[in-house]
Amino acid sequence: ALAAIDKLDISKGEHVAVIGGGFIGLLISMLIIYYQGVPILIDGKESNLDRARLAGVYYNLFSDNRLEKEVCELTGAHMAQKVIYVTDSNINTDVALKLASHNAKVGFVGFSSPNLKVNFNVAMKKQLEFCCITNGYGYTEQAINMLANKAIDLGIFKINTVKYDGC
Repeated sequence: ALAAIDKLDISKGEHVAVIGGGFIGLLISMLIIYYQGVPILIDGKESNLDRARLAGVYYNLFSDNRLEKEVCELTGAHMAQKVIYVTDSNINTDVALKLASHNAKVGFVGFSSPNLKVNFNVAMKKQLEFCCITNGYGYTEQAINMLANKAIDLGIFKINTVKYDGC
C-alpha cells in the first residue's frame, strides 16, 4: 500500500480512484486519507463498501453503470488524477481507464498476476502513465513505524495475532 502511494506520488487534495475494496484497496484508501488525499473507493460488494465507511473512507461507490457520472461529479468534471486498480478486484480494467483524467497515472496493485486485459486505445488517447506495484520492498520500516505510532487503525480488519514466544 505504501509503495502504491509513493510510486503514484499522491499529493494533498488529489482525487484517487481506488478500484477494489478488499484488504489492499481499503488499506490504500486509509493511507490516502493519512496523506491528505481524497480516495474514491469502488467495489462491487456492498459488504466491502460498508467496511470502508466504518474505516472512515467517505466516498464509496458501487461499481455499476452510474460510476463514471458519479466520479465526474465528485471530481468537478475532471475525473481522477490518479487511479489504483487492485488486481484481485474482479472489476473490468476498462473502469480504471474510464475514471482516469487525461494525463493521469494508473497503478496496477496486487500480489497476484491475473490475466488482465487493458484497452490501450483508451490509454493512448488519454496519454495515461502506467505503473505496476506487486510488493512493498523497501517500505517495511516505514510500515512498522506507522503501525507503532498508530497512524493507521487496522482494527477494522479483524486480523488474528499470535504471540511471539521466542526462537
